[in-house]
Amino acid sequence: MRRMLKDPEHRGVWDEARAVLPVAMAYEARVRRVRRATDVVAAERANNAAINGLGELGDLILATPARTLEGLAIKARVVKTWGRPDWWDLDEDRTDTYERLAAEILDAVITMAEHQPNRRAG
Repeated sequence: MRRMLKDPEHRGVWDEARAVLPVAMAYEARVRRVRRATDVVAAERANNAAINGLGELGDLILATPARTLEGLAIKARVVKTWGRPDWWDLDEDRTDTYERLAAEILDAVITMAEHQPNRRAG
């Protein structure tokens, strides 16, 4: 608002800007108080660290060759959960045929791995 009041190109709305400036300033002050009281900055930092950690984990999973059905299922779950969850959108107008086909294949790999007998037991 203050920049607008200093810009001659906005002279036509200066009266309106002056009228709403106190409301905007009060709003911004309230936002600053709430951010301090809730320590939202620390929460945002933690959220960003978690997202970065997931990205690093995804890179490691990508770099590791899948040599078993279980390995393929891990990669499929990563795509389903973090990569392209929109492929499982039930709204067919939002996903194309190939996206739905990829989702179906990934689901089949996950299901097959879940129902595969455990080779390590017995």
